[in-house]
Amino acid sequence: MEASPTITQPTARREAMVLLTLSAIAILAIAGVFALVKRFHHWQGSLASRLYENGQRELQSGNPAKAIEDFRSALAFEGDNYQYQLSLAEALEAAGRYDEAESYLLNLWERQPQDGMVNLQLARLAAHRHLINQVLRYYHNAIYGIWQQNPDQSRRMARLELIDYLIRDNSLTQAQAEIIAMVAGLPPDPQLLHRAAGLIDVFFPSFLACDDALLQARFFETRAMRHRIETISRLIAPVDRERGTTFQSAPS
Repeated sequence: MEASPTITQPTARREAMVLLTLSAIAILAIAGVFALVKRFHHWQGSLASRLYENGQRELQSGNPAKAIEDFRSALAFEGDNYQYQLSLAEALEAAGRYDEAESYLLNLWERQPQDGMVNLQLARLAAHRHLINQVLRYYHNAIYGIWQQNPDQSRRMARLELIDYLIRDNSLTQAQAEIIAMVAGLPPDPQLLHRAAGLIDVFFPSFLACDDALLQARFFETRAMRHRIETISRLIAPVDRERGTTFQSAPS
């Protein structure tokens, strides 16, 4: 039998060095790939953010069609972005594409059913379609829902939208109930009090002209509420005068 060749010590060291070199090259290559992927994702995010900001400007400028294009382009890079989808739904609604807007909003509602803005957008869609039960449901969800920014102000504005809708729909009894709920939580702000008083004034002619005893009772409740608002307004009259506003008396 032939003796197997022996591996000399220098050869073993060379092979170990080659192996270490190849390993180092592989590690550097992997690190380079990760760096490139991270840089690519950062580029995607930055581009999506710019497209989203462009879409917001277009939407605020009254150009929902262009905003839809920008929001869709942003979603091409960040398809699961919640805010981008919500803004796209808002633009679709502004463009009168209600079915498409509803599809996005219902998907977002499934993810966060307490989101105040999502519920507000769904309420507006229901109002366009004159679906009173859904209008009440989604507006109330918005009023009592979660808002990321200015929650108190956002809830008041949602209730004011609901009241305006109910008045246009001639649902005065429901509108009055919403006004009572709103007045109970109003801060002592003259502009808000004036707005509430103006809404209450809507009810005086209809209640005075009605022979129904229940509605007559509601008239007196509403008048008492109007007088309470006047009292609060007088207490903050110095602030009122500084803002240059006046408070009109209600019919008695």
